[in-house]
Amino acid sequence: MKRLALSLALTLIISGCAGIGEESPTKKGEGKNSTPVTSSIKPESEVDGSLCNIEENFGKCLFDQTAVYEDSRRNGDEVKLEITVKNPRRFTPSTNADFAIKTLGGTPGRGPDNLYFEITIKNTSQVAVLAHNDVELSANSATDGNGDVRTVQDDNVRQFWEATLKPGQSSTMKSGWNFNNSASPTFEVSVDGLGGNSVTFSQK
Repeated sequence: MKRLALSLALTLIISGCAGIGEESPTKKGEGKNSTPVTSSIKPESEVDGSLCNIEENFGKCLFDQTAVYEDSRRNGDEVKLEITVKNPRRFTPSTNADFAIKTLGGTPGRGPDNLYFEITIKNTSQVAVLAHNDVELSANSATDGNGDVRTVQDDNVRQFWEATLKPGQSSTMKSGWNFNNSASPTFEVSVDGLGGNSVTFSQK
């Protein structure tokens, strides 16, 4: 009886220990040796998903913040947007990806670094419609200016903003970029060209 009791006790202890260190279930198709297609660029410090008033911050916000954009057009329409750009991620372009120089006279060829920026725009205006060509996107880094970077487009990332947003609508896209050196990346969203404003996102 003593041996039986001791055996049952050991069985219960071993079962309890196994439950404490149990790993979370692996999702289907995600083995322990699987390698993600993308990897995040580690920021100097984490940023919560707070609001950023671009007027108070002189058009500068941090990745993962939501920029509050307000401006008026010549026709009197008030343009109100919420713009969120997540921290950039590295990715591997597909074999059929299209690389394009951002500016005339830019550096030809391709650099070693590829990043995408996930951007969400929500139109909170009462009347104003945000057309796809009202939005311009650009990326830079500590060493790469407009003439050094290239846009990237394939099945997963896009070169241009393509959505038209009526009041209350929102859309998300991944903006792909190729850098010679992607250290300290920045991402600018310009609205309504010279008649509007822009907001630049960066790491903290």
